[in-house]
Amino acid sequence: MNLLNGTLLQGGKYRIEGVLGQGGFGITYRAVQVMLERTVAVKEFFMKDLNGRAAGSGAVTVGSESSHELVGRFRRKFVKEAQMIARLNHPGIVKIIDVFEERGTAYYVMEYLDGESLAQLVARRGAIPEAEAVGYVTAVGDALQFIHSKHINHLDIKPSNIVRCTDGRVVLIDFGVSKQYDVTTDKGTTTTPVGISHGYSPAEQYRQGGVQQFSPQSDVYALAATLYKLLTSETPPESLVVGEDGLPLAPLQRNGVSEHVVQAIRAAMQTRKQRTQSVAEFIGTITAAPPAEKPDITMVALPDGDNKSSSTADESEARPDGCDVEKFASKKAPYWLLAMAFAAVVGFVLWHNLSQKGEDGNSTPLEVQHAAGKNKTHEPVSDRTFTVNDVSFTMVAVEGGTFTMGATPEQGSDAESNEKPAHQVTLSGYSIGQTEVTQALWVAVMGSNPSQFTGDLQRPVEWVSWEDCQSFIAKLNQLTGQNFRLPTEAEWEFAARGGNKSKGYKYAGSNTLGDVAWCKATSGDKTHAVATKSPNELGLYDMSGNVCEWCQDGYGAYSSGAQVNPTGPASGWSRVIRGGGWIFDAWYCRVSNRDNCSPSSRLNLSYQGLRLAL
Repeated sequence: MNLLNGTLLQGGKYRIEGVLGQGGFGITYRAVQVMLERTVAVKEFFMKDLNGRAAGSGAVTVGSESSHELVGRFRRKFVKEAQMIARLNHPGIVKIIDVFEERGTAYYVMEYLDGESLAQLVARRGAIPEAEAVGYVTAVGDALQFIHSKHINHLDIKPSNIVRCTDGRVVLIDFGVSKQYDVTTDKGTTTTPVGISHGYSPAEQYRQGGVQQFSPQSDVYALAATLYKLLTSETPPESLVVGEDGLPLAPLQRNGVSEHVVQAIRAAMQTRKQRTQSVAEFIGTITAAPPAEKPDITMVALPDGDNKSSSTADESEARPDGCDVEKFASKKAPYWLLAMAFAAVVGFVLWHNLSQKGEDGNSTPLEVQHAAGKNKTHEPVSDRTFTVNDVSFTMVAVEGGTFTMGATPEQGSDAESNEKPAHQVTLSGYSIGQTEVTQALWVAVMGSNPSQFTGDLQRPVEWVSWEDCQSFIAKLNQLTGQNFRLPTEAEWEFAARGGNKSKGYKYAGSNTLGDVAWCKATSGDKTHAVATKSPNELGLYDMSGNVCEWCQDGYGAYSSGAQVNPTGPASGWSRVIRGGGWIFDAWYCRVSNRDNCSPSSRLNLSYQGLRLAL
């Protein structure tokens, strides 16, 4: 009953090339936008139970005269759906390119999402690890908060309507049963019946008029049910069953899901009045660190025995900072003792500060708060080499300094809008990896190799998400006792430009890309062993090629003001990616080029790796 391959729409503007899927209200095709030679998705309004198709012409017909009014109503809603989505400009929402009517029905054209749905992901892999699943749901939650701000409910959140793209985005699709609500009254602007997705739709969606009033909690329920499916590979029971018998938590607990996530899902799948009230609240709960146990507070024994040696404070008495002064005093510690302790601390601080004064009498700061939140010495002393399980790697000292970040003159017309405005940045000193993290180091720390290009462990590791990198770094720090991390975006660009030794090159170390980078023109469509091209001014290798590199920062627009140790925006759906890779043309490999990706994404990331900072 679908259009034949090769069918032309809009006078030859679009050519049908295959069916992507079919639901109760439409058929989605893969197509080509002929003049632009790009792949798109075309959705055709087609009610499976009420529409037919004329032989030869392919026109859509209505099965019976009595169905015309109902089909017409849903067709008008289909067009309004396209118009509504077209106004939603968000990276987590599918983009509408065109809408038109012909062949007795309506069509809208969308960007083609190269990837797989979360339903397909679960079918292929089974239950998804908690951190990865929470990452997907957090990305969807960001899109949902955006549409809720527009007084729209999606009303069909489920794994099959969420696509994990090869470019790292997690995208919400199929707004076929969504509702737009009046901003002043919160009432639905249409009375079209709402569809049901068993296991994901809340109880109110089963009732006539149950979602006629704007209520973000309906999408909260479905989002939590989606997370349940990702974490267990089991579809939750019908919401009416959950309302009577409760949500079965055993599948979550068997899979080792954190208790705070289990309880967040349970709370979000209650009846509407008892349910978690907003997507923001749900996301905040599942992404919060699990509650830490309060540490014991030990008191020092006194010579006169006034206090018990090594006595442990009652848990209810401890302040968040671990020291309740009033409770401490109530332990019968004499006030003169508290005064003496305070004086001793003040005296030590004064002595310590005075001992750090140089010959000119000025204080020498021992430590500064680093941009990534770690305490470190003001400047790294020198290059350092570390060895982990017989694998060695070198961290290069980068002297602090001030530079112009972004679209500087040597980038010319290649500079993109997200590299502007160019702005002044001042950085404290830090250390950065001489090379990208190799497969050898990754295996030494993690015990496995996720890379696509194997056969030489000196190649950079790839096919790793930002979250994978955080897990790797946490284990590396346990093994070394250091505070390794990803570089901030500003640290990455300063180092790529050559730091204070910069010669103003377009690429990292040269104006001739082939001298310093494995890129599309030189790589032979694969990665290569690190440090086999020329280094840049700081002795750093492959910052313009081989694999792209994750940064610590969230991705956001630049500001024009001068900054000191910037760390990027505090929130957002994606993380910064820097550097060129084996698959990219020259314009992508420039030192100022920026990109971004979902922190949980590793799909088709055979060009994505990392470089350490310290």
